[in-house]
Order: sequence, then structure tokens, then C-alpha cells
Amino acid sequence: MQNGIKPPIRVVAEQLAKSNADAEPSVERIYLFPDEEEIRLVEIDTDFGSSEKVQPYYFGPQPIYGQPYPMAIALILPEEYKVIDLPEKWGKWEDAELIWSRAA
Repeated sequence: MQNGIKPPIRVVAEQLAKSNADAEPSVERIYLFPDEEEIRLVEIDTDFGSSEKVQPYYFGPQPIYGQPYPMAIALILPEEYKVIDLPEKWGKWEDAELIWSRAA
């Protein structure tokens, strides 16, 4: 964050996605659910346990680390993609934007 100006959410989300994927080799893809106030990511992870609903972990902004937005990150298995329910305010699976892929 330079001069107190926040970078666009998508830019911060892409940096976060790359950092998370670099730290977790089992992550295959990362999707962003667009929002103007919060970063919302779903990571497709081959080593994560199953659930009936996307269960995001929420974090507050961390401007000192270049993360000026609150964020929510959820891990799901590949077979759960587009199958399990999203949190109520996240929209639909069709709203998701692929922002990182190990295949890329």
C-alpha cells in the first residue's frame, strides 16, 4: 500500500493466491468470488478434508503486510467444486473467477 492508497482487490487477491499456492503444493486452483469490500477465495486442495458446505476462515486487514482488505479463505476438495454450498453472501459458483492454477 503506497501513499495510503489501496491497490485493487483483484491485485491483492492474486498476490495472496500465488503466495498461498507456493506454500501449499497440494493446491490445484484458486477462485475469487468478486466483492468490493472483502477478498473471498476458494482454494481447491487435494489434501483437504471434506465438508458439506464451504467453511471459510476469516481474517482482518493487515496493512503492515500489504493486505488492506479483510479476507476469507476456504479449502475444498476437487470433487466438491461447484457441488457444495457457498456462504450466503458469496454469490453462486458461476460468479467465481479463476485467479490461479497450478496448470498455468
